[in-house]
Amino acid sequence: NEDTKVVVKGYASAEGSKEINEKLAAARAEAVKTMLVKTYGIDANRIEAAGQGVGNMFAEPTWNRVSICVLEETK
Repeated sequence: NEDTKVVVKGYASAEGSKEINEKLAAARAEAVKTMLVKTYGIDANRIEAAGQGVGNMFAEPTWNRVSICVLEETK
């Protein structure tokens, strides 16, 4: 759907330093963006990828090593 923008938010678990986790979270989001472009042919200009630092969605710390995609209509 060309009227949709994809927002990818990458997260890291709490292990390690803040600086490392920020880099991991950003890299995780970028990896998902790359996959969406290469595998599914989504225009890279329609995808925003950003690291969010340490996630706290899950009680199990390692489960917070995730990327979450949100679709937003642009029209």
